[in-house]
Amino acid sequence: MRWRLVALFPPLLSVLVACGGGGGGDGGGATGGSGGVTPVTSLPIISSFAVTPSSIVSGQTATLSWSTAGATSLSIDNGIGDVAGTTSRPISPTVTTTYVLTARNAAGSVTASTTVTVSPSNSSPYPVGLTDATIQVGAVTREYRVHVPAGRASSPVAVVLVLHGGGGEGLNIANTGAHPLSVFRTVADREGFVVVYPGGLAARDGSAAWSDCRADNDIAGDVDDIGFLDALIDRLRSQYGMPTTKIFMTGGSNGAQMTFAYAITRASNVAAVATSSGNLPQNPKPGACSNTPSRRIPILMVHGTADTLMPYGGGCVANLGGACNRGRVISAEATRDWWLNSNGLSGVAPTSSSVNLETTDGGVANRFVYSGSVPVEWWRLDGAGHTAASRLVLVPTNSDRGIQNRDIEFAEVAWSFFKSRLVTATSAPPSTSALQTARDYNFAVGGQTLIVMHNGTVIEESYGNGGSRDRIQLLASGTKGLTGMLGALAASEGLIALDEPVAQRAITEWQGDALKSRITFRHLLTMTSGLEELNNLSGWNGYLQARLINDPGSTFIVTVRSPPSCRR
Repeated sequence: MRWRLVALFPPLLSVLVACGGGGGGDGGGATGGSGGVTPVTSLPIISSFAVTPSSIVSGQTATLSWSTAGATSLSIDNGIGDVAGTTSRPISPTVTTTYVLTARNAAGSVTASTTVTVSPSNSSPYPVGLTDATIQVGAVTREYRVHVPAGRASSPVAVVLVLHGGGGEGLNIANTGAHPLSVFRTVADREGFVVVYPGGLAARDGSAAWSDCRADNDIAGDVDDIGFLDALIDRLRSQYGMPTTKIFMTGGSNGAQMTFAYAITRASNVAAVATSSGNLPQNPKPGACSNTPSRRIPILMVHGTADTLMPYGGGCVANLGGACNRGRVISAEATRDWWLNSNGLSGVAPTSSSVNLETTDGGVANRFVYSGSVPVEWWRLDGAGHTAASRLVLVPTNSDRGIQNRDIEFAEVAWSFFKSRLVTATSAPPSTSALQTARDYNFAVGGQTLIVMHNGTVIEESYGNGGSRDRIQLLASGTKGLTGMLGALAASEGLIALDEPVAQRAITEWQGDALKSRITFRHLLTMTSGLEELNNLSGWNGYLQARLINDPGSTFIVTVRSPPSCRR
């Protein structure tokens, strides 16, 4: 049986065990030594195993360190796994945790343990919801807004800074429904990260804006926005006890240009960046703005081919009066190529795909992924104008900003990109012994297939009890897990919004039903749609006519009937 799975959330292992008939499992067993190898007669030695510091506040990081001798393999429990060849590992547990180090060789194994005491954060830097705050930078008071999701006031999974454009909206982009960049708040509520909206100061035209790397921008104010963002990130890191690997930055238009400027001049302060409708300057300021970043930085860029305000083909920025007083930029494709070169990916062929969910916008959303240790992801939005792409906040077309792309949700694709970097920084693969344990258990209980994926790579594929990669297998309730993964993938790629009514685009037959039209993708995926059990209904038409017996979102109903071959 041949499976091709997609790792939707790389921090988790995607494990699929195919249901099948009974029978004993293949025990696996350890391999023996070869001739000429001197047998090991003594157990390995663990000289030390400690955690520093031994007490932390939830959200902070401690370090496990160890010293051993005579071991052929080393592993640590609680999700760390194989640590052979290393002597330390950072950890960020949220509760008091005891870690056990196991050292093995042919003579056997020995263990040692150490405990890190985790105290809950006594106070949250900001309350749940949207809060206005200020920070003093030199003699200037700067403003910002913070959105904190419920349940994550003191221990968010990450912090995402979202920079507004230069069109005068400023901090108002944080207001729900006011701007496509406000959707980051919706994503944060689901994913558990904090969103910070820094505010730019008034430029010479009176609009809140950013002083980025353009040397020929006569409208920009004489302000130190790099210093402001430095101070704000330092504060957030201190408040949440958060490492740089969990700090991200994104922005649109002038905010995208400021994000570029910060990534170039302060690459060590953020883990990754994402931009909508931004190009690099044709005439950068001297100094740091004219250099490449101090380190390679993962970057995602989205740009519409019909954007005239931040011209896709390069030229004058927002040249509404014809004076070209906001400076000139290189093209979107030249900007992409600059970052490819910076990240050492100039010769890499991209993996491409496209999304075309809304046929009345400008055209298709094209995705190009340049893979590497420091990736570049580039989206070309055919026929789209300047507005950030969104399916939730729809912005009317006008002659200046053009047509909004409505095939993807910029906030969703940006967070998906950021989340993948969180995994790369923190996730370790399971140990060989853990895989062997999973394999033994699977075959012992009659399983036929075991597939394990980690960070998008299949690291275990084994068959037993008559299973094979070419054998067709009825999964029964296993389809629930696959459907959930596909739904999560669609949401992470911006193809659907989990709280969007399915009648809007998917099951259009429900549009005229006052009750069923309230059912969302989230309701279906969590089996809280309120529909009756579907066991005895006949086919698709029967499912469409299913009775709504509970209010959507109020009651969990699961179909538990299984084909005889899958019952235990």
